[in-house]
Amino acid sequence: MEIDIKKKASVFKALSNPVRLEMVVMLYNVEMSVNEIAEKVNSIHPELDRTSISKHLTVLKNNGLVTSRSEGNKNLYTLKAVCLIEMMNCTNKINH
Repeated sequence: MEIDIKKKASVFKALSNPVRLEMVVMLYNVEMSVNEIAEKVNSIHPELDRTSISKHLTVLKNNGLVTSRSEGNKNLYTLKAVCLIEMMNCTNKINH
């Protein structure tokens, strides 16, 4: 089995941002609109505007970590790579 290291590095780079990690957790088993995501993110990071939040979602989507679909005038996002939650739980076992 050939492993595409550059693609994997890109995924890890996308996950290296705390805001994006929080979005991954938010979207686990839940579908949310950009407005809902922005509201939750802003409760933690009030300095972020909606444009920044949309850019973070785009990074996650471009790396295949989340998916989106349109419903009326809303874009709804959900976590595509639910195995990320397992990986995040695994990091709890790593001693720093």
